[in-house]
Amino acid sequence: MKRIILLLILSLSILVFSSCKQEKYSASLTSKELADELIKQISGSEDYIEYTDEELSYFDFTKDSDADITLLYSQAAEDVGEIGVVRVFDEKSKEMKLALEEYLKDQQKEKGAFFKNYAPGELLKLERAEVRCFCDYVVFTVLSSEESQAVFEKAEEVLK
Repeated sequence: MKRIILLLILSLSILVFSSCKQEKYSASLTSKELADELIKQISGSEDYIEYTDEELSYFDFTKDSDADITLLYSQAAEDVGEIGVVRVFDEKSKEMKLALEEYLKDQQKEKGAFFKNYAPGELLKLERAEVRCFCDYVVFTVLSSEESQAVFEKAEEVLK
């Protein structure tokens, strides 16, 4: 009986703490509009370009998704910088967050050895890649700690 009550309380706690408070964040921006605001927080942002729809189709997390997706990456050869904004529908932000975390792990495996030898300072960005949810928006960064923090603070500010 105690186990059942404990499981019930634990389940309820998870629901309460993981639920998104819709009143907290706006859902009025497209992913591109939000990305345009966030990219301003990155030094050298003029080097960042957006993946085309065709390029996006190669990413696993975009398949079978009706999400509004904007991914930007640095054109500079020695910069692993990347920022992504995904606006999801039907409360699928947690699913998308997991998919993006998997994508970033794959990137670490694929690009890690290259950047370790070619641009070791960039490896830290890749290792510290981060994904955060803002209700209907999922934002990820592959940036320096300072730039990532600035991006997430701006997302918080813009979406309130």
